[in-house]
Amino acid sequence: MSGPVVLLALLSCFQIASALTRCDYNTDLITPFLADKENLYCFDDEGVDHVVDESSLLCSSGDFNPRTDGMDVRCASGFTLVGYSFYPCDTQTGVLATALGDDATLTQYSACVSDEVVADTVCTGVDSADAGNKLKVDSAYGNVANIDLVPENTTDYVSYAMTCDDGYGFLADETEPVYGYCSGKTEEGNVFTITESDGCYEMCHPDNTNMDDVTLSMEGTSRSGATVSSEVVCPSGFEIAADAPEQYSWTCQGVKEGTANNGIFNCEGEGCPSCLAQCPANPTADQITNWADIANLESVTNSAPAASGQTVLVGVSCVEGYSLAEGAEEQYDLQCNSNENNTEANSGTWTFVNDFPVCHPACEANQFEAIENVDTVIIAAGIEGETVQGVVSCDAGHAMDVDMGIQFDFTCTSGTYVADGDGPQCQKECAVPEDNTEFTFAHRDEALEAGDIVPPGKSHIKLQCANDTLKLVGATTMSCNKEGELVYDDEEAPFCADTIICEAPKVENGKVDTRNNLEVDGVYTISCNPSHWFDTKTVKEYNAGDLSAEGYSETKVTCQGEPLPDFTCYFGCLAPDFAGGATFPDMAEEGQAPYEMGAVVDFKCLDGASIADGEAQATCEVGGIGSPVCGACSFALSLFLSFALLLTLL
Repeated sequence: MSGPVVLLALLSCFQIASALTRCDYNTDLITPFLADKENLYCFDDEGVDHVVDESSLLCSSGDFNPRTDGMDVRCASGFTLVGYSFYPCDTQTGVLATALGDDATLTQYSACVSDEVVADTVCTGVDSADAGNKLKVDSAYGNVANIDLVPENTTDYVSYAMTCDDGYGFLADETEPVYGYCSGKTEEGNVFTITESDGCYEMCHPDNTNMDDVTLSMEGTSRSGATVSSEVVCPSGFEIAADAPEQYSWTCQGVKEGTANNGIFNCEGEGCPSCLAQCPANPTADQITNWADIANLESVTNSAPAASGQTVLVGVSCVEGYSLAEGAEEQYDLQCNSNENNTEANSGTWTFVNDFPVCHPACEANQFEAIENVDTVIIAAGIEGETVQGVVSCDAGHAMDVDMGIQFDFTCTSGTYVADGDGPQCQKECAVPEDNTEFTFAHRDEALEAGDIVPPGKSHIKLQCANDTLKLVGATTMSCNKEGELVYDDEEAPFCADTIICEAPKVENGKVDTRNNLEVDGVYTISCNPSHWFDTKTVKEYNAGDLSAEGYSETKVTCQGEPLPDFTCYFGCLAPDFAGGATFPDMAEEGQAPYEMGAVVDFKCLDGASIADGEAQATCEVGGIGSPVCGACSFALSLFLSFALLLTLL
């Protein structure tokens, strides 16, 4: 260790030592209490097993240094020490033997008695309890092994703080410390005279009560006569009721000089605990009173026993082939009931309360309620109320609509799967005509041959002229209807001709009145979906001069032998109908509705007028933009109002 570190450590020790208050042995102990004692030696050096030798100093010499550890006293050879053998120093106050000095009855006392008279004048071994009266000197006040034997009728004697042996104590109403002195010696041991006490009684241990196998839930022991409030521990398999008080009053009753810690905690009267049989964990059918009220119940899971009156949540399981419904509660209320007639441990009985579990028949895999023209449904097993998807296969000669999938939702209901909603609709299949030479047929870009089977559906069979030099006029698609007939998607049959045609234009967010191919001068009507509008550029081109709602939502296009453009309808609002003012910003011209959905429009009245009704700002919402109303204040009205105001001031 380096020099500076050593110095720092020494300084720290010095500071600690300096902070302690030393005791003055000469002034506080020897002069007033020990100076007149013969053959008594005092020692002020700590950490030494003191023995009287030629270098030892008599206490009467008065040559002792103040110290912070304490003062040992010893007797010379041939003498026995009576009284205290050590006086500790309180380093906070600098007072020797604080416990003795603070007690008006006790005193600092040490003396040496010749071994020749010890047998007649000294009680020895007083730091160990007497086997009969269980008394000894309390070492908490100082180390004492021997004390003077006080002759009968003596009034001048030294009193000591007394205590009882382990497992014994003075009565609870007796104030401690109890003072006493040795007043006799017998073959059985020392005889003590104590003041204001009846002697030592058995202490009461929490394990000892006047109720069979009932113990107290508390630490430590109590003196005879003491009353305590404590929770109780019942025998295994028993417990106080759930609504019973948690703590009970007990009075300790011990026998004088009886057996250590053998006192009994007594509880008397109606206010005492009653240990009732608990209800068992994981109860069986015979341990639940209303088990029979729940059909197909297999078991109840409850990991711990419970007290009478206690309601717990338990898990349940159903017998094979049954289960709780989808979304049903996973746990249910089970209440424990017990009384004095249930004498065996864990013999209380359970009862289901509140909502009962219901075991429904489960749905087996691939089992479903019959559906017209449906052959099989591949579906996993499920429980009541559970919705799962099944893969549907139709009977021979039937199929799903081409726009529908083969998976549908089924719900387990009373042990069988039932299709949700309309369920799968297996319809008749159709066949491509074998006697038609005018057209070719295709399904999803795959060519079809005469007699080929096609699934039911609408507008999914594409037509073309067999002679590729001709043009198809009329319907371009066919549908397979519910009757299994392949029909044209128009009342009039299409035909092939050497002519000029237009194909129906594509419309985004809108529709065209027909998807047929039209010859020159044929007209298509284009209309937008609700809350959708053409942009202003389209309106000016196809509905010139018509800026009405109809002009922005519908137009007609004539086939002129050229391909027709695509049309787009935009989600938004038309320009507000705002008379007598201006709107900001201006409406858009191209690529959107006049105002996009959510756009904010500001209104301003002209010619000095102000908004008389409505708000100066509005937002484009479904339904349009709300417009305010501008109002003007005339000169005559202004003059009248001014005159009226003047009259009120006069």
